[in-house]
Amino acid sequence: MAEIWEANKLSGRLDFLEPYKFMSFDPRVRHSLLGLACHGTMVYTFLYGCTQTTFQRYMALKKDGKSLPLTFSITSFVAVMFGALSALIGLIIFAKNKHCDPLANRDLFSKDQLYPHYVMRLMGHLPGLPGFILSAIFSASLSSLSSMMSSTAAVFLQEFIKPCFPKMTDKTATVVSKFVSLALGGVMVLLTFFAKNVGVGLFTTALAIGGALGSTSASVFVSGIFLPIVNQKGAIIGFIAGSAYSIFLGFGGLINRPYVYRYPVSTAGCNVTDVNLLNNLTSPVYDPSTWNPQSHYRSGLNGFYDISYTWIGILDMLVTVIASIVFSHIINLIKKDTEKVDSKLLSPLLTHAYCFMPKMWRDRINFNDCDEEFTDESNKSTKKESVEVLSESSEVTNSKL
Repeated sequence: MAEIWEANKLSGRLDFLEPYKFMSFDPRVRHSLLGLACHGTMVYTFLYGCTQTTFQRYMALKKDGKSLPLTFSITSFVAVMFGALSALIGLIIFAKNKHCDPLANRDLFSKDQLYPHYVMRLMGHLPGLPGFILSAIFSASLSSLSSMMSSTAAVFLQEFIKPCFPKMTDKTATVVSKFVSLALGGVMVLLTFFAKNVGVGLFTTALAIGGALGSTSASVFVSGIFLPIVNQKGAIIGFIAGSAYSIFLGFGGLINRPYVYRYPVSTAGCNVTDVNLLNNLTSPVYDPSTWNPQSHYRSGLNGFYDISYTWIGILDMLVTVIASIVFSHIINLIKKDTEKVDSKLLSPLLTHAYCFMPKMWRDRINFNDCDEEFTDESNKSTKKESVEVLSESSEVTNSKL
C-alpha cells in the first residue's frame, strides 16, 4: 500500500487539498471540492428523491417510521463505500501501470477499458474468475436498468397512453407496457454509440447527462415543496427553461470539450521484460509549473462550455427555480389566480417559518387541512382521556363496593 500511495503522490494524483487547485470557487475548475459537493447533492437528490424507481421502492416499505430512515442510512453508507473503493481501485490501477500506461501506449482506446484490462492482467491465468467478476458488474448495471425501464414504462402508460384510451383492459395495458420497455431499451442501446463517440469516458458522460437532466426534475420538486407561489404553468415553463439551459451546457460541453489537465504517465517500461530494469525505472513525476488551466479558458460563447460539469446541476436549479417564480408571478397577476395550496403538499419547514414568509406566499397556503387534523387529534385525545377517567371511576366504585 505504501508503494501505491507513493507512486500516486509523485504523479500529483493525491494533491487534492492544495488550495490553488481544489479549493477554488471558479466554476471553470473541473474538480473542486465545492463543485463536487454541489454535483453529488444534485445527483443523489434526483436519484433518491425524484425518480419513479425510488418511489416504488419507498411505497414497498413498512409504514412504521423506522424503515425509511434505516434505508437512507444504509444507502448513504453504501454510496460512501462505493466512492471510496472506486477511488482506491483507480490508485491501484495507476500504480500497476506506472511504467506502461495502456492508453498512452495505444493498447486501449477508452478509460472504460482500464478496469477490465487490469482484471485480465491480474487474474487472466485463473479460469472463469475474470468472467465472473465482469459478469457481476454487468448484472448489477442491468438490474438497475431493468427497474428503471419498468418504472418509466409504467409512468408513460399511466400519464400518456391511458388518458387517450380510458377503456384499455389490464391485459392490453400489460402488453403496451412491455413494448414501451422494449422501446426504451432500444433508445439506451443507441445512446451507447453516442457515449462511445464522445470520447470522455462512460462514467463522465453519465455524470454530465445525469447532472444536466436530473437537476431539472429535482428543481421542479424543490419548487413544488418549498415555494407555494409556484403554480403548474410556471413550473412547466421553468422546467423547459432549465432543460434548455442544462442541455446547452451539458451536451454542448461533451461536443465542444473543455481543456482537461492530463497528469503525467509513462511508457518507458512497455517493452521491458527484465524485472530488474523495471525496478530501476522512475515513476512519473508531476511538475507544478505545468498546471495552468487558466491559459486554456475560452472566450465568447465557447466560454460557457468551460464551466465544469459539476456546476451544471446547481446552475440549472437556479435557472429553473427563478424562471418558475417569475412566470408564476406573472401568470398570477394576469389571471388573478386565487387557488391555494394545501399545506399537506408543502414542506413542514414552511409551517414553522410562516411568520418569516412574504405575505404573497402566506396567502397561497391553505392551513384548513392542518386545523382539521388538529381537531381530529384533539377529539381523539379527549375521547381517550374520557375513557380513561370513566375506567378509573368505575374501578374506584367497584373497590368501594
